[in-house]
Amino acid sequence: MVHNNSLTLYKCIQQIDSEFADIFIHVDLKCKNFNYERLKAVVKHSNLYFTTERVKVYWGSFSQIECEMLLLKYARRKGDYSYFHLISGQDLLLKPINIIYKECEESNNSIFLDYRPILLNTNESNDRYLSKGFYYRVSLKHYFVNQLSSRSLFVRQLYRVQNKITGIFEQRVLHQDIIQKYNLKPKGGANWFSLPLEVVDFILKRENQIFKIFKRGKFVDELFIQMIIGTDGRFDNSIVPNKRMVSFNSNNTGHPKIWTIDDYDKLVNSNCFFARKFDEDIDCEIIDKIFKHTLI
Repeated sequence: MVHNNSLTLYKCIQQIDSEFADIFIHVDLKCKNFNYERLKAVVKHSNLYFTTERVKVYWGSFSQIECEMLLLKYARRKGDYSYFHLISGQDLLLKPINIIYKECEESNNSIFLDYRPILLNTNESNDRYLSKGFYYRVSLKHYFVNQLSSRSLFVRQLYRVQNKITGIFEQRVLHQDIIQKYNLKPKGGANWFSLPLEVVDFILKRENQIFKIFKRGKFVDELFIQMIIGTDGRFDNSIVPNKRMVSFNSNNTGHPKIWTIDDYDKLVNSNCFFARKFDEDIDCEIIDKIFKHTLI
């Protein structure tokens, strides 16, 4: 999932470029003047594909699910890949691609996914469970979610006011609960994943159900896969941590920390496949050093 040209993106593509993986890219429709030819010139071994269909991706909205489903469908049509990894244009590999490939192939079809229960009796989330706020992302209908990413503080505040009012109305007057209506298991976690073929097919066969349930949700990209496969139950014993190194800022903005050179040892010793996020405008040295660490 890409929204601009960046050094991180080019380095990541070079890390992946090999006989072990093909590359599928969705470029945000809001992105203008994306340099496709420069990216194509970087790739020497992998097959590189850009999705022909593109959507405008807004933070927190259903468009993020649309983007993920587009990528999965496009990649699935191209072949019977053993694993499908979702990353962004601000991610880097922490291990050489051949090592990631080998670990996945030897994992007995493990599902690398952040998978935590949602508890209705707490307002706090941690590494073991998620707060009740995650429940309301799906159980209630949300409108004008695209305004969450508006540059206008007034528009964002107006959205929060109307969202609170409609939420109270749906709960107390309409007694609405989409999770109960569809008998979903309340699970969630980060949206970044590494999924085996069987699970991808399972998800794609339920595309209509996913759109019906999550279309009016908020930040549902962090819930839909967990709820869809968790409710079925057949995959529970195969789910393991998602092998992503991410740290969130303490300022409660919901945005990940930008890694710097001070984090190098922590990153390369983490045993994770990927890390996010990186920004060359903040620290270019860490990008170059991670890149060199992962060369085959």
